[in-house]
Amino acid sequence: MVKAKFFTVIGDVQGVGFRYFVVEHATKLGLRGYVKNSFINVEIYAIGEEEQIEKLKKLISKGPSLARVHKVEEQDISVSAEYLEKPFTVEY
Repeated sequence: MVKAKFFTVIGDVQGVGFRYFVVEHATKLGLRGYVKNSFINVEIYAIGEEEQIEKLKKLISKGPSLARVHKVEEQDISVSAEYLEKPFTVEY
């Protein structure tokens, strides 16, 4: 069953290639949605099978080598049809 999650990644996660790390792994996992910088964090909206979303969560909990992830907040959220047919992207 397709689900959606919204993640807020807190820590030293901007300016370290975090968004591109997320796009690469989300795409490999077959997820849809987006990643974007917020004020000082990174926000991720992921749509897909629960197992694949959980795999992404494990990856973002570590992040790329230059990132320092302190916390990942997670929310269940409704699936937006707008993103179902689009590839996983960086939003600005």
